[in-house]
Amino acid sequence: MANVMEALIGDERMLAYSLFSMEGYILDNVFDDGHGTIVPRKTMQSLSPGNPEIQKDRQARNINKQIDVLKGIINKDETSLKLRDVKLVFFPIIAHDHYYVIVFDLQKGSAVILDSSISDADYDGKYKKNIDFVKDLLVHYLIVSKHPYLDRMIKDAPAKVARMKWRTRDNKIDCGLYMMMHMEMYEGEIGLKWKTNILDEKNRQYGEQMKRMRMRYAAKILLHDVNKNSKMMSDFAIKFLNNDG
Repeated sequence: MANVMEALIGDERMLAYSLFSMEGYILDNVFDDGHGTIVPRKTMQSLSPGNPEIQKDRQARNINKQIDVLKGIINKDETSLKLRDVKLVFFPIIAHDHYYVIVFDLQKGSAVILDSSISDADYDGKYKKNIDFVKDLLVHYLIVSKHPYLDRMIKDAPAKVARMKWRTRDNKIDCGLYMMMHMEMYEGEIGLKWKTNILDEKNRQYGEQMKRMRMRYAAKILLHDVNKNSKMMSDFAIKFLNNDG
């Protein structure tokens, strides 16, 4: 799990600076896990500090198509046991150029919305359509896979909106970053009981923390062991540093 308080180490800083220099061909695949998950350079560059969006390349079109995608992902992983051992299911949402997360607790049959933004929009206007869509998607899959918790998920109950103390009103550009942090750090806690060390936007160290986390995530993704192109990116960073020096 990424630490939001620790300073960047040398490799993280070097990799992030080279990536955010905007050098290199934007369509180069800088991440490839060898199983069909690839990420072009331009998508990773969208993590650069000050960028208002984490790159969005695809939108949901219809439930059947998404079900096929979900089944394909799960069926490739023999350890997933068709979600039998999974408690929390995360759906990252992109709506009206805003990012947040919907989390379904299969054991409790409940859902929670992790949204970094404080807004005056009502629940129905901001969330209901997307909640209904992803719940239909999930329930449909649970039916297909004959999941033991299906009866818990078909209950018609609204999702709870988590009232995290670090939610923002003024920051309009880091919702994608928050989405990534929330997906990594959330383990089922609600609201004020959830401890993350994410600073309030009024804190004088807040801007530095957001910048650091963008750089940290870029480095963690690209230097991860599953990335077959990690050496390529490491070499690129070293070459960039030497040229810059």
